[in-house]
Amino acid sequence: PFVKNQLKKFDYISVRERTGLEILRNLGINDAFLVNDPVFLLDKEKWLHLLNHSRKYKLPCEDFILLYDFVGDERIEKFVKVLSVEKNLKIVSVNDFEKRKYADINISNAGPLEFLYLIRCASCIVSNSFHATAFSVILEREFYVFSLQGHDNSTRMSDFLATIHLKERFNPCCSSNKNIDYLSVNSMLAPYIQDSYSFLDKVLND
Repeated sequence: PFVKNQLKKFDYISVRERTGLEILRNLGINDAFLVNDPVFLLDKEKWLHLLNHSRKYKLPCEDFILLYDFVGDERIEKFVKVLSVEKNLKIVSVNDFEKRKYADINISNAGPLEFLYLIRCASCIVSNSFHATAFSVILEREFYVFSLQGHDNSTRMSDFLATIHLKERFNPCCSSNKNIDYLSVNSMLAPYIQDSYSFLDKVLND
């Protein structure tokens, strides 16, 4: 009741996933807007321009799998090891606190721009991160994403992948022999991005 009453004081409410709309409807709030994550409001070319300021690692582009695993997920380790052999690719891990012992290279000094640079250069990205997934899509890379174990917060990823018809890339049991069709993905994303701009225009001009 407290949350419901407080939310009703807002002029506008936007959420990034359809599950969020359902949660709000269950609270009796039916006028919320579905929008994209803000990273999609900059197009690919603008993100690539920012990468000019990134630290450049001496990694041949498309010669490695980029691994970004928050928690040391055994499912991801098993999947990446098999994928590495299948594709004959090195494993490069971006770490926060703990190195991944099975990775060929561990990088612990990557800032946001370096993170994007590594996604851009990777042949494939495997993660349990929404934004690693989002930037894989923006930069049109092959990717797989796993739910974050121990955290009941994977609806953002599953809802997003359902929107762009890539649910098979979520919690995969094996790699796909088919590359992602980004022409199709971008056409599905375009109306949601436009809706997000329209929402911002409405809020700013109301």
